[in-house]
Amino acid sequence: MLQLFVMISLYYVKGQIATPHNLSLGTSFIRSEDQYFNINGSPYLNDEWGKGVVKLNGGKSYRNVDIKFDELEQQVVIKGENDLIYKFVDTVKEFNINYVVEGNVHTAHFISGYGDNKNAFYEVLTDGSLVLLKSTDKKINSILSFPVGSERSKTILRTNDYFILKDGKLLKIKPDEKSILKAVGNNEAELASYIKLNKLDVKHDADLINLIAHYNSI
Repeated sequence: MLQLFVMISLYYVKGQIATPHNLSLGTSFIRSEDQYFNINGSPYLNDEWGKGVVKLNGGKSYRNVDIKFDELEQQVVIKGENDLIYKFVDTVKEFNINYVVEGNVHTAHFISGYGDNKNAFYEVLTDGSLVLLKSTDKKINSILSFPVGSERSKTILRTNDYFILKDGKLLKIKPDEKSILKAVGNNEAELASYIKLNKLDVKHDADLINLIAHYNSI
């Protein structure tokens, strides 16, 4: 089972700690300009800064810092002094972020180190003997506008993929009953009955989380 890197750890994070008061240019950060201009859509998980905890591969941790998750570049950026944008020189291993959507506070936990791209991040939707992960991929779609010679129209496209982390192996699943039951590999009858009884639609994140959480409770 993954040890959740929960936001309570704002009060204690194992390893070296840095706070917003020493976020100046130096060996830990390099300046990163916000390069997204004239693009429809957002490259970020959330456009507003959110308080977070960031853990690097080297063991150093940063707590209670203002961060954004750039889903296009799969990169955590951090707000430094004078609202400058920085990115970490060292590789980020995992992070938590609190952010607000339509007045509601959301907490998300992201991990890396799995799959073909070890630097890609997966959101942990639920933890247990089965860990449900979600990967969001964003790309810029550029279309030539008319008349000829005018600027290209750029739009960010988003796709989501789902995975189960089981016995250290990452298994890609489709958000449908057949794919999930096959990936789980046991208690299939129990899960099928649970889906039917609770009228779950596993194409929706909340119902998919509900199902995997139920499996972990059996």
